[in-house]
Amino acid sequence: LKWTEAEKKLSRRAFRWHFRPSWSQLISVFGRLIRERRLTEAQLQGLSPDKLEFIRRIAEV
Repeated sequence: LKWTEAEKKLSRRAFRWHFRPSWSQLISVFGRLIRERRLTEAQLQGLSPDKLEFIRRIAEV
């Protein structure tokens, strides 16, 4: 199938809307990804220490 530019734009918008995690969920997502070894703490450089601490706690569970 060939997609038009308008269809691609609409698809991207729908995908972002449907799969956009809320900011409050990102801490949990990051913790789970570290636990699954799909993300490293080094890749989260720049986050505040309090956020990193929450992420570490979730990763340990």
